[in-house]
Amino acid sequence: MRTFSTALAFLVLAVSVSGCSAKPATLEEVLADIKTKSEKTDTYTADFDMAMKTGGMSMNFAGNMQGKGKMMLMTTNMDMMQQKIAMKMHLDGSNIMWTAMDMMGTKQVMKMDMSKAKEMSEDMFPGMMPGGMGGMGGAGGMGGMQNDPRHAVEQMTQLFDLTYEGTEKLDGGDVYVLKGTMKEDAKAKLSSDGADDAAPMGMDLAEMMGATVLKVSAEDGFIRSTQMLGQDGVAWMTQTYKNIKLNEPADDALFTYTPPEG
Repeated sequence: MRTFSTALAFLVLAVSVSGCSAKPATLEEVLADIKTKSEKTDTYTADFDMAMKTGGMSMNFAGNMQGKGKMMLMTTNMDMMQQKIAMKMHLDGSNIMWTAMDMMGTKQVMKMDMSKAKEMSEDMFPGMMPGGMGGMGGAGGMGGMQNDPRHAVEQMTQLFDLTYEGTEKLDGGDVYVLKGTMKEDAKAKLSSDGADDAAPMGMDLAEMMGATVLKVSAEDGFIRSTQMLGQDGVAWMTQTYKNIKLNEPADDALFTYTPPEG
Protein backbone atom coordinates (compact mmCIF):
# COMPACT_ATOMS: atom_id res chain seq x y z
CA MET A 1 0.00 0.00 0.00
CA ARG A 2 2.83 2.34 0.90
CA THR A 3 4.57 1.54 -2.39
CA PHE A 4 1.40 2.30 -4.33
CA SER A 5 0.94 5.62 -2.50
CA THR A 6 4.53 6.60 -3.20
CA ALA A 7 4.18 5.71 -6.89
CA LEU A 8 0.94 7.68 -7.12
CA ALA A 9 2.60 10.71 -5.52
CA PHE A 10 5.44 10.59 -8.04
CA LEU A 11 2.94 10.27 -10.90
CA VAL A 12 0.97 13.32 -9.73
CA LEU A 13 4.22 15.29 -9.37
CA ALA A 14 5.39 14.27 -12.83
CA VAL A 15 2.10 15.30 -14.43
CA SER A 16 2.20 18.61 -12.54
CA VAL A 17 5.75 19.40 -13.65
CA SER A 18 4.96 18.37 -17.22
CA GLY A 19 1.93 20.67 -17.28
CA CYS A 20 3.90 23.63 -15.92
CA SER A 21 6.70 23.24 -18.45
CA ALA A 22 4.51 22.90 -21.54
CA LYS A 23 5.85 25.09 -24.32
CA PRO A 24 3.61 27.39 -26.37
CA ALA A 25 2.50 25.56 -29.48
CA THR A 26 0.22 28.01 -31.32
CA LEU A 27 0.64 31.57 -32.55
CA GLU A 28 -1.77 32.85 -29.90
CA GLU A 29 0.15 31.08 -27.14
CA VAL A 30 3.49 32.37 -28.41
CA LEU A 31 2.25 35.97 -28.66
CA ALA A 32 0.79 35.75 -25.16
CA ASP A 33 4.08 34.35 -23.81
CA ILE A 34 6.11 37.12 -25.48
CA LYS A 35 3.76 39.80 -24.14
CA THR A 36 3.85 38.43 -20.59
CA LYS A 37 7.65 38.35 -20.56
CA SER A 38 8.00 41.77 -22.21
CA GLU A 39 5.77 43.37 -19.60
CA LYS A 40 8.21 42.21 -16.94
CA THR A 41 11.07 44.10 -18.59
CA ASP A 42 11.45 47.59 -17.13
CA THR A 43 15.02 48.35 -18.20
CA TYR A 44 17.12 47.02 -21.06
CA THR A 45 20.34 47.59 -22.91
CA ALA A 46 21.32 46.03 -26.24
CA ASP A 47 23.83 46.48 -29.03
CA PHE A 48 22.32 46.50 -32.51
CA ASP A 49 23.41 46.23 -36.12
CA MET A 50 21.23 47.09 -39.07
CA ALA A 51 21.96 46.77 -42.79
CA MET A 52 19.66 48.21 -45.45
CA LYS A 53 19.89 47.99 -49.23
CA THR A 54 17.26 49.65 -51.38
CA GLY A 55 17.90 50.02 -55.07
CA GLY A 56 21.50 51.08 -55.49
CA MET A 57 21.78 52.59 -52.01
CA SER A 58 23.28 50.75 -49.05
CA MET A 59 23.20 51.87 -45.42
CA ASN A 60 24.73 50.31 -42.33
CA PHE A 61 23.93 51.22 -38.74
CA ALA A 62 25.55 50.05 -35.50
CA GLY A 63 25.08 51.22 -31.96
CA ASN A 64 23.54 50.71 -28.56
CA MET A 65 20.02 51.13 -27.20
CA GLN A 66 19.07 51.58 -23.55
CA GLY A 67 15.64 52.01 -22.07
CA LYS A 68 13.87 52.51 -18.78
CA GLY A 69 10.10 52.74 -18.77
CA LYS A 70 9.29 55.04 -21.70
CA MET A 71 12.72 56.72 -21.67
CA MET A 72 15.35 55.73 -24.22
CA LEU A 73 18.95 56.46 -25.12
CA MET A 74 20.36 55.44 -28.47
CA THR A 75 23.87 55.88 -29.84
CA THR A 76 24.21 55.19 -33.56
CA ASN A 77 27.09 55.21 -36.03
CA MET A 78 25.90 55.25 -39.63
CA ASP A 79 27.66 54.57 -42.91
CA MET A 80 25.33 56.04 -45.51
CA MET A 81 26.34 56.69 -49.11
CA GLN A 82 30.03 56.74 -48.08
CA GLN A 83 29.32 59.31 -45.38
CA LYS A 84 30.03 58.68 -41.71
CA ILE A 85 27.40 59.98 -39.33
CA ALA A 86 27.44 59.77 -35.53
CA MET A 87 24.18 60.35 -33.71
CA LYS A 88 23.04 60.28 -30.09
CA MET A 89 19.36 60.44 -29.22
CA HIS A 90 17.82 61.00 -25.79
CA LEU A 91 14.11 60.48 -25.14
CA ASP A 92 13.42 61.83 -21.67
CA GLY A 93 10.57 61.40 -19.22
CA SER A 94 8.62 64.32 -20.68
CA ASN A 95 8.59 62.71 -24.17
CA ILE A 96 11.08 65.22 -25.57
CA MET A 97 13.73 63.82 -27.87
CA TRP A 98 17.10 65.48 -28.22
CA THR A 99 19.24 64.44 -31.20
CA ALA A 100 22.92 65.39 -31.35
CA MET A 101 24.43 64.68 -34.75
CA ASP A 102 27.95 64.90 -36.15
CA MET A 103 27.99 64.61 -39.94
CA MET A 104 31.26 65.22 -41.78
CA GLY A 105 32.45 67.57 -39.05
CA THR A 106 29.20 69.54 -38.96
CA LYS A 107 27.47 69.30 -35.59
CA GLN A 108 23.87 70.09 -34.84
CA VAL A 109 21.35 69.50 -32.08
CA MET A 110 17.61 69.06 -32.64
CA LYS A 111 14.74 69.07 -30.17
CA MET A 112 11.46 67.32 -30.92
CA ASP A 113 8.22 66.80 -29.03
CA MET A 114 7.55 63.14 -29.78
CA SER A 115 3.83 63.51 -29.07
CA LYS A 116 3.59 65.93 -32.00
CA ALA A 117 5.90 63.80 -34.13
CA LYS A 118 3.61 60.82 -33.55
CA GLU A 119 0.61 62.87 -34.72
CA MET A 120 2.48 63.92 -37.87
CA SER A 121 3.48 60.33 -38.59
CA GLU A 122 -0.04 59.04 -38.10
CA ASP A 123 -1.38 61.80 -40.37
CA MET A 124 0.92 60.51 -43.12
CA PHE A 125 -0.05 56.88 -42.52
CA PRO A 126 -3.55 56.90 -40.99
CA GLY A 127 -4.84 53.71 -39.49
CA MET A 128 -1.40 52.17 -39.18
CA MET A 129 0.54 51.26 -36.05
CA PRO A 130 1.19 53.61 -33.11
CA GLY A 131 3.97 55.93 -34.13
CA GLY A 132 3.30 55.46 -37.82
CA MET A 133 6.26 53.98 -39.61
CA GLY A 134 8.35 54.01 -36.45
CA GLY A 135 7.65 50.38 -35.80
CA MET A 136 9.10 49.15 -39.05
CA GLY A 137 12.82 49.23 -38.76
CA GLY A 138 14.02 50.16 -35.33
CA ALA A 139 17.19 52.20 -35.19
CA GLY A 140 17.00 55.02 -37.67
CA GLY A 141 14.71 57.90 -38.41
CA MET A 142 12.10 59.86 -36.49
CA GLY A 143 10.19 56.73 -35.64
CA GLY A 144 13.19 54.83 -34.35
CA MET A 145 12.93 56.19 -30.85
CA GLN A 146 9.21 55.48 -30.79
CA ASN A 147 9.88 51.87 -31.67
CA ASP A 148 10.40 50.26 -28.28
CA PRO A 149 12.03 46.85 -28.96
CA ARG A 150 10.00 45.38 -26.09
CA HIS A 151 6.85 45.92 -28.16
CA ALA A 152 8.20 45.13 -31.63
CA VAL A 153 6.07 42.02 -32.10
CA GLU A 154 2.92 43.77 -30.91
CA GLN A 155 3.55 46.57 -33.40
CA MET A 156 4.17 44.14 -36.23
CA THR A 157 0.80 42.45 -35.71
CA GLN A 158 -0.85 45.68 -36.84
CA LEU A 159 0.81 45.53 -40.26
CA PHE A 160 1.38 41.83 -40.83
CA ASP A 161 -0.56 38.59 -40.55
CA LEU A 162 1.87 36.46 -38.55
CA THR A 163 2.40 32.72 -38.50
CA TYR A 164 4.39 30.73 -35.97
CA GLU A 165 7.16 28.67 -37.58
CA GLY A 166 8.51 26.95 -34.44
CA THR A 167 11.74 27.51 -32.53
CA GLU A 168 15.40 27.47 -33.50
CA LYS A 169 18.74 28.08 -31.84
CA LEU A 170 20.28 31.54 -32.10
CA ASP A 171 23.39 32.62 -30.18
CA GLY A 172 23.00 29.67 -27.84
CA GLY A 173 19.36 30.27 -26.93
CA ASP A 174 15.93 29.27 -28.23
CA VAL A 175 14.02 31.82 -30.30
CA TYR A 176 10.46 31.84 -31.57
CA VAL A 177 10.38 32.30 -35.35
CA LEU A 178 7.48 34.38 -36.62
CA LYS A 179 6.83 35.07 -40.29
CA GLY A 180 4.38 37.60 -41.59
CA THR A 181 2.80 38.79 -44.81
CA MET A 182 1.51 42.31 -45.08
CA LYS A 183 -2.20 42.79 -44.49
CA GLU A 184 -4.19 43.85 -47.54
CA ASP A 185 -5.47 47.06 -45.96
CA ALA A 186 -1.95 48.03 -44.92
CA LYS A 187 -0.65 47.22 -48.39
CA ALA A 188 -3.28 49.45 -49.98
CA LYS A 189 -2.34 52.37 -47.74
CA LEU A 190 1.37 51.99 -48.46
CA SER A 191 1.13 51.35 -52.19
CA SER A 192 2.12 54.14 -54.54
CA ASP A 193 -0.64 53.11 -56.97
CA GLY A 194 -3.18 55.83 -56.36
CA ALA A 195 -2.49 56.06 -52.61
CA ASP A 196 -1.79 59.53 -51.29
CA ASP A 197 -0.27 58.09 -48.09
CA ALA A 198 2.85 56.80 -49.84
CA ALA A 199 3.39 59.83 -52.05
CA PRO A 200 5.53 61.84 -49.59
CA MET A 201 7.95 58.92 -49.29
CA GLY A 202 8.62 58.82 -53.02
CA MET A 203 8.62 55.03 -53.07
CA ASP A 204 6.30 52.05 -53.17
CA LEU A 205 6.52 50.88 -49.58
CA ALA A 206 4.06 48.06 -50.15
CA GLU A 207 6.39 46.58 -52.74
CA MET A 208 9.37 46.93 -50.41
CA MET A 209 7.70 45.45 -47.34
CA GLY A 210 6.23 42.28 -48.69
CA ALA A 211 6.98 40.14 -45.65
CA THR A 212 8.85 40.04 -42.36
CA VAL A 213 10.70 37.47 -40.27
CA LEU A 214 10.99 38.01 -36.52
CA LYS A 215 13.06 35.99 -34.07
CA VAL A 216 12.20 36.52 -30.42
CA SER A 217 13.83 35.00 -27.36
CA ALA A 218 11.71 32.23 -25.84
CA GLU A 219 13.42 32.92 -22.51
CA ASP A 220 12.83 36.65 -22.05
CA GLY A 221 10.53 37.78 -24.89
CA PHE A 222 13.08 40.32 -26.21
CA ILE A 223 13.51 40.51 -29.97
CA ARG A 224 16.76 39.13 -31.39
CA SER A 225 16.43 39.86 -35.09
CA THR A 226 14.13 41.39 -37.70
CA GLN A 227 14.19 41.02 -41.46
CA MET A 228 12.15 42.93 -44.01
CA LEU A 229 11.61 41.15 -47.32
CA GLY A 230 10.51 42.56 -50.63
CA GLN A 231 7.88 40.99 -52.85
CA ASP A 232 10.69 38.94 -54.40
CA GLY A 233 11.45 37.36 -51.01
CA VAL A 234 14.88 38.99 -50.78
CA ALA A 235 15.78 40.73 -47.50
CA TRP A 236 16.44 44.44 -47.91
CA MET A 237 16.72 45.18 -44.19
CA THR A 238 18.22 43.02 -41.45
CA GLN A 239 18.55 44.12 -37.85
CA THR A 240 20.04 42.11 -34.99
CA TYR A 241 20.27 42.70 -31.24
CA LYS A 242 23.11 41.32 -29.11
CA ASN A 243 24.69 41.70 -25.66
CA ILE A 244 21.23 42.10 -24.18
CA LYS A 245 20.86 42.88 -20.47
CA LEU A 246 17.45 43.17 -18.87
CA ASN A 247 16.17 44.70 -15.64
CA GLU A 248 19.51 46.03 -14.47
CA PRO A 249 19.64 49.31 -12.46
CA ALA A 250 19.59 52.46 -14.62
CA ASP A 251 19.80 56.05 -13.39
CA ASP A 252 17.16 58.44 -14.81
CA ALA A 253 19.94 60.96 -15.42
CA LEU A 254 21.21 58.72 -18.21
CA PHE A 255 18.21 59.72 -20.34
CA THR A 256 18.37 63.50 -19.82
CA TYR A 257 20.23 65.90 -22.08
CA THR A 258 21.38 69.48 -21.79
CA PRO A 259 22.38 71.09 -25.11
CA PRO A 260 25.75 72.87 -25.27
CA GLU A 261 25.98 76.65 -25.53
CA GLY A 262 25.14 77.98 -28.97
